[in-house]
This record gives sequence, C-alpha cells and structure tokens, in this order.
Amino acid sequence: MLAMLVLLGGGLRLWNVRTATIHPDEQHYTDDACWAIAPMSLPAAIRFLREHPYVHYKLSPETGTLSPWPTTGRYVLGGHLPLHAYVTGPVLALLKPDASARVLVARGVNTLADTATITLLPGLVTALGGSAAAGMVSAALYAVFPPAIVYGSIANLDPFLAPLLILLLRIVLQASDHVGSWLLAGAVTGLLTCAKQPGLLALGLVPALAWRRGRRLALWAIATVGVSIALVSPTAYVHGLWTPSDPYLQLRFEPLAFATANVVVLSHPATWYWLSFSYHGRPLADAFARVHQFVTPLYLLGYVLALPVLVVAGRGRALVALFGPTLFLLAFIEPSNGASRFQMAAPQVCAAIALAWDTRSRAWRTVMALGASGLLFVALMPARLDATGAIDLGDLLFWNPQAVQRYGYYPSWSRPLRIQVHAGAPISRRLWLPAGQYQVDRVGSGPIDIRLDGQPAVEGGGAVTTSAFPRIELSTSSEAQVRQITVRRVDVSVAP
Repeated sequence: MLAMLVLLGGGLRLWNVRTATIHPDEQHYTDDACWAIAPMSLPAAIRFLREHPYVHYKLSPETGTLSPWPTTGRYVLGGHLPLHAYVTGPVLALLKPDASARVLVARGVNTLADTATITLLPGLVTALGGSAAAGMVSAALYAVFPPAIVYGSIANLDPFLAPLLILLLRIVLQASDHVGSWLLAGAVTGLLTCAKQPGLLALGLVPALAWRRGRRLALWAIATVGVSIALVSPTAYVHGLWTPSDPYLQLRFEPLAFATANVVVLSHPATWYWLSFSYHGRPLADAFARVHQFVTPLYLLGYVLALPVLVVAGRGRALVALFGPTLFLLAFIEPSNGASRFQMAAPQVCAAIALAWDTRSRAWRTVMALGASGLLFVALMPARLDATGAIDLGDLLFWNPQAVQRYGYYPSWSRPLRIQVHAGAPISRRLWLPAGQYQVDRVGSGPIDIRLDGQPAVEGGGAVTTSAFPRIELSTSSEAQVRQITVRRVDVSVAP
C-alpha cells in the first residue's frame, strides 16, 4: 500500500516538474549547485558554499567565475543556506544535463526529497501513538496534498525541510538512551539548520520533546554544531541572520503581527497558492487547479479541528511535534503570498488529521465527512463572476492561469473586466483575453504599466486592437495606489 502511495505522490510531483514554468529563483539556486560542474577548484567551491549565507556571489556555470550581485534595485538577492547546492551539485555532475535541463534536474532532486516524506510519515504517526492505519492515512493525505505536490517539486530550498523535520521527529520520539540515536538526531538537525533558516526551529523543538534527557541532549547539541560548522561558516551564518544584504530578510520580532497577517493570507487559497504559483508554474490540469481551492481548505479545517481533539485525548507530544512547527512559521515567517515557505509544515497537517481521525471522535469525523462530500459537487461547479462584474485578481489568475480561455469562459461583451488591486500592493501578472479592441481605465494613482498584446494601453483613450488570444500584462510598484483596473471591450455589442 505504501509503495502505491509513493508512486502516486511521486508521479504527481514529477508531472509538475515537467509542466510548471520556471521561476528566476529556481535558475539562481540551480546555478549555485553548478559548483560541481563549473571549472573551479574544490577548495574554491567549498569556500563559495560555506560563505553563502552572507558573502553571496553569482556563479557562472560555464566559466566558474564569481561576480557580485547588484546591491540596489528590485532584485537584491540576499544570501541563503547551501544544503540544496551541496546535494544537487553531485547529481548535476553525474547526469551532466545541458543548460536548459539543469533546473529540471534540480527539481527532480527536490521531488525525491519530498516523496521520501510520504514514506516517513507513517512511522511518525505510530511514534506519536497512532495506529498503523492512521499512519497510512497520513501518507495518503500527503501524497495528494496540492500545495505539497506543487512546492515539493520546485527547485527552491524549502522541499528539503519537510523530510528532514519528519525524520528528526521520528528519531527523537523513538530514541532510547543509545548514544548513536542522539548523534544521528544531531546530524539531522545540523542538516536541517543548513537547509534554510526556518530549520532553526529544531533547536527548540528537540529539547521540548526530550527535556528529561539532559545528557543525551548534550550529545545532540554537539553533533548539531559539528555538522552545521562543517557545511556553513558560523560567521557567515550569524552575519546573514543579523545583517542580511537584502533588508527584506532582516530579522523582526513581531510574532502577533506576523501570525495575524499569515493567517489572513492562508485563509484565501486562490491568493496564497495561485498568485505565488502564477510565477512558479501552471496547474497540471484545469481540474487539478480547481480541486485545490476546495481540497486545501478542507485540509486546513481538519488541521484546526484536530487541535482540540488531540488536546482532549491528552496527546501532549503530538501537539508539540505537529503544531509547534506551524506556530513557529506563522509567528516568524515574513507575511507574503509565498506559500512555499509553509511547505515545512505540510506533513504536520496530514499527520494531525490522521491522528485525530484515529481517536474515533464521532463529531470530528462527521464534520470532515460532510466537508469531503461537498467537494464532489463544489469542485465541479463552473467559476463565475459576481453580479457586479468585479473579480479578484487572485481568483482570475487561479481560474484562468496563463492559458487560452475557453469559449464563454469570460463574456467580455456583457460586462467589463474589473480587476481589484489592494492599495500599494506590487503586482506583475499576466492574463489572457479574446481578440478584439479594448479600452483601459483605472482608479487610483502611482506608477503602473498596462500593456495589451505588448502595446501600451491608453487610459480612457483610443482602443488597442489585439491579436488572437492576446495577453494583458499588469505591472505596478509598491508606491502605486491603484484600487481597480477596468478593461472594456469596445468592438462588439452582443447582448449577454
């Protein structure tokens, strides 16, 4: 059964590897991993990786030269931790892909890492007191969890966090007093802290789960520090945390404000999933994209409902292991629509639902069963504009992502297309419209560039004639105060 789930989950992730468009960050992370194929000495490559969190240079895979990134402008790149580059580099050296396929190889590495999480989840659930059946339920949930499929197979740094965290929890929860278990836990913690900065949560999570084993925790701490120092320069790590090259990455202690803003973002699946995903890829299929908007909220509902169920059941260690990481991410991750930053907690969502189901709480099961049955109908319903003709940009992109519209999808002759934009929100998005003549109006002020089929749109002036299936490109800066953009087709007068 587990093998079938691995094949299913891995297959969906590999499908996304092939179909998702490539984000510039993915190319950047892949270039970092090209240290193994670039014409540079091994000591120079190791120094490049160890200093990465602070002294962050741009590596040319073809020449092996290192050059500084720009320190001003929109794309200021801060340093980051190098575990992904350490692991992906030898794979690139082994497979020797051409330049166009390197990102796909890097995605493949992340896909294998995230698929391994499916195999690790059943052991975590049983270690927390769940049954073998509950363990299989958690694996099944994770195999088809839409955000896990998408963000677990993109060439960024986050997919390494989930399997390492689940592996660490399993080791700690099942560890005896044997020295080797705690040294192994320390090694995995070191890898976790060198994957991405959120991995630092393990430094508090492990003591919280094993606070009675002081001597063994000392061994764990020694192994953690040893592995971390072997992979990353401690000076570079500390400098990268306290004085990052990009001010956006500056540490800020605003847990309540961060948690509130993150919960608001996560309460709108079309926004947090798709506005990020409009850069990171496109859906595997129209049905898959639609299912997400209803399936993911059901997962999150189950996760929230599992909290009181596990409290009543007295599962203290489960609460720490499955809800602690999420609380950490909500309180310390900079709020944005980058949902990949919560990939680390995706397995915890599935494990908590499975454990709560295993407690045989009739009320909890009834709520979840009703929600799941509703999906059979809601996910198949067509997307429609509201009565005023207004449609949120996130919803528009989610339901119609970078693809030719089907006939009748948006009846542009019956009402104008009105895109709602939050004041001061920087956007750069692409939509598709039928061929025709269009006029553009906007409410607000500030710098914004609107182009239809590559031609600058004249606000309230002459119409722009577009070709077959043109795109409208919207780009604003954070200084813009644009409330609404209206695109009106003016070359037809067909009744709705």
